[in-house]
Amino acid sequence: MLNPLVDARAHFVLPEGCIYFDCAYKSLTPLEAAAAAAQSPTAFDGPLAPEHAEQLRTELADTVARLVGLRADDLALVPSASYGMALIRGLVRLRPGDEVLLLDTEHPASALPWYAACRLAGATVRLVSTSIPDLTEAILTQLSPAVKVVNIPQAHWIDGRPIELDEVARSARELGALLIVDATQSVGGRPFDIPASQADAVTFSGYKWLLGPIGVAYFYLAPPLRALAPFEHSWISYAGNGVSMFDEDGTIQLPPQPADGMQRFEASGLHNPLTLRMALAGANLVRKIGPDRILEHNAAIVARLRREFPDQVLRTATPCHFTGMSRSDPRRVARLLAARSIHVSARGRFLRISPNVWNTESDLEALVSELRPL
Repeated sequence: MLNPLVDARAHFVLPEGCIYFDCAYKSLTPLEAAAAAAQSPTAFDGPLAPEHAEQLRTELADTVARLVGLRADDLALVPSASYGMALIRGLVRLRPGDEVLLLDTEHPASALPWYAACRLAGATVRLVSTSIPDLTEAILTQLSPAVKVVNIPQAHWIDGRPIELDEVARSARELGALLIVDATQSVGGRPFDIPASQADAVTFSGYKWLLGPIGVAYFYLAPPLRALAPFEHSWISYAGNGVSMFDEDGTIQLPPQPADGMQRFEASGLHNPLTLRMALAGANLVRKIGPDRILEHNAAIVARLRREFPDQVLRTATPCHFTGMSRSDPRRVARLLAARSIHVSARGRFLRISPNVWNTESDLEALVSELRPL
């Protein structure tokens, strides 16, 4: 039986008759976020709009930071996880002979920046085979003194297999390598403590497990790296909160100095009150329910799928909040399910099933019933 989150479904916009198991693609919209989106844009016009946006930005950063064991000033807001990955790629200096460690089925948004960086530097990408069930062990066996960057997720984006980041971090640090994490498919869907992970940089989008809109993401750098030059040279990354770019007599200070800490990595153009309010509604709902309860609920669904389809769903030592079913025809199966108003994703040779707290026992029964003959 599922963990009874009896009121969870009522918090989301969900069309009648729709069964949605595709949170790893895009979250459903919380009703509070939908209400914010429905407000007229003129509600945010006028002389108080900039101050209002800054207040929302601070509240959002604080809410998300608490979910990952940080303070608000430990996070920079960026438009996407890809932006964060490009940012850290620009801060790392690779040399000929260096290696970057990636999973062989890593998400393109995480892998492509490092392929580009290696081409420019004469470095090499080393791939870790994901055919090995224990991804943590597979990564550890590929570490060597030549590896300068380990770029991995906390949960594999196709099948949800978790990786013990602290174990990888300890080994990487002994070799002088940086640990970079794309946590898009984990933050909000399972507990994730950034300090405990010992990651040097973490980037994650907010429109999946954080239940937010597309266009708001988050970026973290370990304190020793925060003195690096900003990626984007904008007023926000230079002035920061409450820091004037002008002398007392009104003369602009040139050249201005980058803001301290993570503020220097903040992207411009994100202070849209409408978008920030939607992101805040989603993050607040995740905090209200709790990532531990979300993991418990979703892991029960994954466990049921493993029992029903033991030859197709990989068994793992730790709970998964979503999973992939190995199929020879995942796209055909996804289309057939969609025709029955059951929504999942086809990724490679896997049918990715990613539930969340809006899914009920009846949803699960319908999914299993439809999958059996396919």
